[in-house]
Amino acid sequence: MKKIILSIVLISTFSSGLKAELPNGLINTNSDSYFVISLGPNYCFSDANNSKPILGPFYNQSPLQNWEVSVGYKKKFHNNIGYKVGLSMDNFTGNDMPIPNASRSYSFQSNLIQLTVQGEYSIIFETDCFCKDPNYLYGFTGTGLMASNANLNTSNLIIGTYKYKKNDIAPVVFLGIGYLYHFSNKLAIGAEYKIEYPFSDYIDGFKPPFPISTFNDLIQGFSVSLNLKI
Repeated sequence: MKKIILSIVLISTFSSGLKAELPNGLINTNSDSYFVISLGPNYCFSDANNSKPILGPFYNQSPLQNWEVSVGYKKKFHNNIGYKVGLSMDNFTGNDMPIPNASRSYSFQSNLIQLTVQGEYSIIFETDCFCKDPNYLYGFTGTGLMASNANLNTSNLIIGTYKYKKNDIAPVVFLGIGYLYHFSNKLAIGAEYKIEYPFSDYIDGFKPPFPISTFNDLIQGFSVSLNLKI
């Protein structure tokens, strides 16, 4: 319950900050709205050995088993400020093989659902073109709520100091950078890199004791998006 309350407070504070810009005239009343669909490889840096950075997910896990697909509504104001509300689904895998934790024999497959809100600030590279804001770089940061469901497999379940949780709900904060290119006034293609910090260490389904586990699970990924102006 505390995690859910924290998520609501974070999202409310973030949304209020965006709305607070409006009365002061800092945001131009002209704006563009987009329906956004994105897809890409996404990895969970967890407590499973082959899921740890740097020689973890990118080298030992298939992008076909570690991905995120999302839909969202994006609003961009003409003074380079914007926001986005999104709903995403993620799939993660990880394992201990082959060493040094082969005796533990952990492997997991997790599903994740996230509801997020983010603020954006863009840098436009060119304005003299067939369409408005034809391409720009933008940074973003945001918060949200995630619900995870983990399927943990092992031939040697460790009890006592190890903790296990199949389902978890927790807040998440994130930041990233993106690039958007307009092919026309109605269609744009984008690319993003994002790193997420969940307030949970149970995305993989288990939590080893300190000092084996010193951080929560982390999420990092890339995506390509289709942006349709509405």
